[in-house]
Amino acid sequence: MSTYVSKSVADMKASFQYPILPLIADVNIDTLMDTIKLINRNARSVKSRCGNFGYLFLTMSAEAYRTYEQDPVLPTAPTDIPIFTSDMDAGERATVKMSWEQNKME
Repeated sequence: MSTYVSKSVADMKASFQYPILPLIADVNIDTLMDTIKLINRNARSVKSRCGNFGYLFLTMSAEAYRTYEQDPVLPTAPTDIPIFTSDMDAGERATVKMSWEQNKME
């Protein structure tokens, strides 16, 4: 069963907090960061079945998105690096690393 929810562009834009982004006349780090924040707020405001934060995962790196997750969704396939969460202690990190190394060898 598919979890995809069909939405029109008009439906998505209607749910945006900021449907029209301001034009940037003077490009600097502050205006770029402000624009990125607005884009992230728009992505988060669209309801989806992909997670609790709408489509925020499309506008952020996987590592940054994981910081928003209360219960992080960890990949089941081996990744390039072991995945640790902020609430792990040293023993749990060692266990994750050993498990990752073993899965990588398979």
